[in-house]
Amino acid sequence: MYVDRIHLHTVLPQKGARTVAQKVLVRVTSDLSGKPDAETIRFAYEGYDYEIDLTVAEQEKLGAFLSVYLASGRRIGRTGSGQPRNAGGRVPRRTADSNTIRDWARENGFEVSSRGRIPASVQDAYDNRSK
Repeated sequence: MYVDRIHLHTVLPQKGARTVAQKVLVRVTSDLSGKPDAETIRFAYEGYDYEIDLTVAEQEKLGAFLSVYLASGRRIGRTGSGQPRNAGGRVPRRTADSNTIRDWARENGFEVSSRGRIPASVQDAYDNRSK
């Protein structure tokens, strides 16, 4: 992961008053390949929590590799954030971006806001839709 910093300076209309605003743009890159557009994946193994930044393709490879173990494992509950955690400790990733889920939800009669968190019931309906 690397961070680009963009500094914006603003002068207020009051005499001598000055404020500085800073905008930080974070670009997540894969920890394996260095490719852009990665996202952080969290998982646990033997009592230790891990996180790694992976591209969608790398996440799919990891999921395929773990699928036989996850299918045979037992779910142990949810993380403190309320997100479901599977037997391997990994928080399942949504396969679609928020805009795609929102568009699908609106086309299928769900009310969703244009910003903010998508309700879990809508995300679950999207994940369980007939493909």
